[in-house]
Amino acid sequence: MIARFFFGDYYCHPVGTSRLVTAVYTSSPYDKPYHKGKEKIVMRLEEAWNSFPESKKELILRIFNIDEECMDRFRSCKVILLTQPYAVDGHMTEEEQMNVYRKIVSHYGEDNVVIKPHPRDKCDYKSFFPHVEVFDKVVPMQLLVLLGAGFERVATINSSSALSFGLDTAIDWWAEEMERDLVKDEGFCTLQEARQALQKHGQK
Repeated sequence: MIARFFFGDYYCHPVGTSRLVTAVYTSSPYDKPYHKGKEKIVMRLEEAWNSFPESKKELILRIFNIDEECMDRFRSCKVILLTQPYAVDGHMTEEEQMNVYRKIVSHYGEDNVVIKPHPRDKCDYKSFFPHVEVFDKVVPMQLLVLLGAGFERVATINSSSALSFGLDTAIDWWAEEMERDLVKDEGFCTLQEARQALQKHGQK
């Protein structure tokens, strides 16, 4: 309560839950219960990015501190693991969250995976996965896709950011192997549901 007094209603709560928020802009369709009653506006990021002048693109890259070395870290791995703030949102403990991601990483092999934590995910992945590449810059996955980031596979529990790679991307949707009640508040429970929602909004 003290922290919320100083930091506001967003502290430890999902984005867009404030009563002052009437519309939510997103790059992927979704239907999260805590955004019920709010207008949802799906943006086509590739069209917006291509319309920007070079000066604006360079400004955005400077803001997020992205350079060629940053992009090379992505190109060195076959699989990207997109995490979600399950522990922060109170859906599981940090140890339970790490156990899920340990299972996912071991499935592909440590040398093949780069972990990109969700911006609200506070887990110290470098400590839990000392032999795995961890991309710890707070950069939207969608921007990295626009810059040409690509992988053989995208692994996630059910992060909508995985859909940023397009409908034809090889996506492993690990939520399908978990209890539905555990994952439903964080996004779609199945990859089929996610792809159908993406197609509904006319994205490719």
